[in-house]
Amino acid sequence: MARLWIVDDDPTCLSILGGILRPMGHELVLFHDGSELLKRLQDPQEAVPDLILMDVMMPGCDGYTLHQKLRDDSRFRRVPVIVMTAKSNMRELFSPEQGVVAFLEKPIKFSLLRDTVTNALEGKGTL
Repeated sequence: MARLWIVDDDPTCLSILGGILRPMGHELVLFHDGSELLKRLQDPQEAVPDLILMDVMMPGCDGYTLHQKLRDDSRFRRVPVIVMTAKSNMRELFSPEQGVVAFLEKPIKFSLLRDTVTNALEGKGTL
């Protein structure tokens, strides 16, 4: 069982992602925006997740800014990230060198999500 952090400002999307990933046996921590996750990073005792799935377009702290802050923190620098967005032109902002292992365009096909998460946890990026 892996510990996954999922960040998306759309409650319906969070619910759907949870409904797909929980039955796979993963422990999920859901965040409604990037700012909420950033607050969690302030705790030096925070357990590091095995994988982060994050939306790009969010109010407050967008996915790009959140990703940069994660990379600046040595505890989270090596955590693989799956970027999710409805805007395909966002792909160029992220790279494998920055820890992004996959880029999923919304709406996300359930089978693709399951496969991408499995591959990311096994160290097989798809980007």
